[in-house]
Amino acid sequence: MTPAFWAILILSIAIVVGIIWRHRYIFLEELWSKLPDECEVEGCERKGVRGNENIVKGIIMCDYCNSKAMKGHPIKLKRKNNGTRTE
Repeated sequence: MTPAFWAILILSIAIVVGIIWRHRYIFLEELWSKLPDECEVEGCERKGVRGNENIVKGIIMCDYCNSKAMKGHPIKLKRKNNGTRTE
């Protein structure tokens, strides 16, 4: 392997690392948007985007569960066996 090969290889790696570094926030935002929200309502099926939860009377709810609660539907919290909230 010649020095020209190594130079091209190192330059190619540097370009790829530079592209990833420049767009790192886009990659992190993409990964963040894939995480489900932390809704504490039992039976929540919506699983909206994390960071967009509503806190109502100390209960973290997604938009879907919050709208159900506003319409008068009963809300039950997720509980562990010892009676504390799940994380």
